[in-house]
Amino acid sequence: MLETFSRIVTVIYLALPPLTLWMAARRAKQARRAAPMLGFVMMAVAGIAVGSLVLILNAVACAGRVTWTEFVQTVYLTVGALCVLRWVDRGLLRLAFRLARVRTDMVRFPLRGTPPRAVIALFCQRLVLLALAAPYALALLCTYRPQLRTIEQGDPASRLGATFEAVQLAASDGVRISAWWIDASEPPMSADEAPQPHWGRDAVVLVPGWGGRKEHLVGTSAGPAGRGLAGVLIAGGWNVLAIDPRAHGGSSGRLCSFGDHERHDVLGAVRWLKANRPQASHRVFVLGMNTGAAAALAAATEGGDGQAIDGVVLCEPFADLDSLVQSNCDRVLPQPVSALVANLSLPIASLHSGADLTHFRPADYSARLWPRPLLVVYGRDESLVPLAQQMGVYPAALGPKAQYWPTDNYTQRRSRDGNLSCELTKLLRQITGVEEGGMANDPGAQQRTIRFLQQAQPIPAL
Repeated sequence: MLETFSRIVTVIYLALPPLTLWMAARRAKQARRAAPMLGFVMMAVAGIAVGSLVLILNAVACAGRVTWTEFVQTVYLTVGALCVLRWVDRGLLRLAFRLARVRTDMVRFPLRGTPPRAVIALFCQRLVLLALAAPYALALLCTYRPQLRTIEQGDPASRLGATFEAVQLAASDGVRISAWWIDASEPPMSADEAPQPHWGRDAVVLVPGWGGRKEHLVGTSAGPAGRGLAGVLIAGGWNVLAIDPRAHGGSSGRLCSFGDHERHDVLGAVRWLKANRPQASHRVFVLGMNTGAAAALAAATEGGDGQAIDGVVLCEPFADLDSLVQSNCDRVLPQPVSALVANLSLPIASLHSGADLTHFRPADYSARLWPRPLLVVYGRDESLVPLAQQMGVYPAALGPKAQYWPTDNYTQRRSRDGNLSCELTKLLRQITGVEEGGMANDPGAQQRTIRFLQQAQPIPAL
């Protein structure tokens, strides 16, 4: 049902700009005023400016290149969004004046000599419009991601010293997914380091989170001071398939659903492994970051390809998307604005993405993972997922399960003692994709993941 509404929303965005232009021209002709047409022109200019800013931020943060096609589509979408607000504005204004019994002319302007209640009605209408515009803008900003021509940041083969192949695979719902296949390194020749039975036979699917790309987990953008998770895995004998979730990196799609629809990307990756690399994927594990963790957990509980997942590693997962949005709104917005934005933004995002985000609870999938093993890697409260949300996933799992708490120190805690500026910066960095893999690239978390993969065994069925 929501997917149908999502298509209807798309049609509305396509139809509103020309319809709004026609209505503005009609009102200008009837009233013999240029104000309606001037208002539309100003709105179009604002749409071009805002759309260009969104593209520039994403292109700089994601090291991508904007095509003319994407520029036109993003600007048109922005103008369409402003048209939605314009129609809501006109509807609310008409309702406010009617309730206040204010007489208006044919273009809905108050007539001269109107009573003071017209000013009060206009003030109340502006407050309601602002209350609707804020969650609407937040929902669009968080669900829509421009399709950029990605400039790959380095070659995993040269950085990791492994066989590398760029592949395109299909998600289980048909979305095109960009991925890197990286073979495990050669087994050690020393008698003191006998290769493990899994060497070159098992595979790990890496799923970045919201705003992330496969480069962040592979390590091509981690810098000389850090080592990407993929490098640790292939050095330990695991093959790696790192994917870009839909609407991220080189994958297709423009709408993200915080792990709900992204489960199809994980299922498509597992299907590709079994069909194209069967000898290198006797066992398949999935490691996901935040929304990627939610996608991995949801995919592992699906039938068919989901049952081919032998274990899951969740880095900084969230238990409940509704509570996650509320907690982040509380960080940067005062009450009661926070509650209003949180309660309205998710339903609006659901209509756009075609997923029921208000009821998306990854914690509910934890119990259904049994009897396969689960590892939860907690963060240091540096991401958009608070520790309280991360801790909600582990208790719901039946086992076998393990958890890892990273070490912390005084300097790290002080750097997170945030204020509003720090929280807004964190939000902007995650939205635009300035992310370096989070806890997945922490040395302690990497070693705990290796130990988990070495020991991962399902509970025998009785």
